[in-house]
Amino acid sequence: MPSSRPRLEVLEYRPEIPSRAVDVVLLHGICVGAWVWTDAFIQPLLDAGYRVLAVSFRGHGASEGRSTRRQHRLSDFVVDAHHVIRNVRHHRWWSAILWAQRWFTGYCASRCQWLLAGY
Repeated sequence: MPSSRPRLEVLEYRPEIPSRAVDVVLLHGICVGAWVWTDAFIQPLLDAGYRVLAVSFRGHGASEGRSTRRQHRLSDFVVDAHHVIRNVRHHRWWSAILWAQRWFTGYCASRCQWLLAGY
């Protein structure tokens, strides 16, 4: 049964000199968590001036929901991504670049664009 808003693990990385007006939100694939995004991937984004947020969907990483992981649906992950993106600086859908690791997180990202377009 989907929960409304579980506590999500969001790892935040800030550049020494912020130079971008947008943030990068990293969405992991199945059976991993925010930890999958290594420094080798994150550091070039920081060097380019982006603030980076790596999210663990419910039931993954240090996010809540491990005991009910088999009950989560793709729509729950869309809700998770939507919630994080909505809370990105400036609270506007165009202030985040979504980077998806696998097809289902790509789907989450595309659904978030539609959900956020109407605020």
